[in-house]
Amino acid sequence: MDMETAAIFSVAKRFDMKREAILTVTDNLFEEKYLFSEVSEQEKMKRSKARDVMFKIALNYPLSLNYQASGDITSVSKKL
Repeated sequence: MDMETAAIFSVAKRFDMKREAILTVTDNLFEEKYLFSEVSEQEKMKRSKARDVMFKIALNYPLSLNYQASGDITSVSKKL
């Protein structure tokens, strides 16, 4: 988990809020493949497709929960 996600999770836990994250692995030390390494067109397409799927999940997930944020904001402001 990266540091920014850890910080968000800590704050959300403090205010008893739900928390989730979608993380992307960009470097593979065993195969010496890195985010900014030169890659083939096939690899670029594979990464692009994976990124598109990740974005679709991230954008559609809250809608599937029938989420209402009004109560969460009130509970956070009371704890401050």
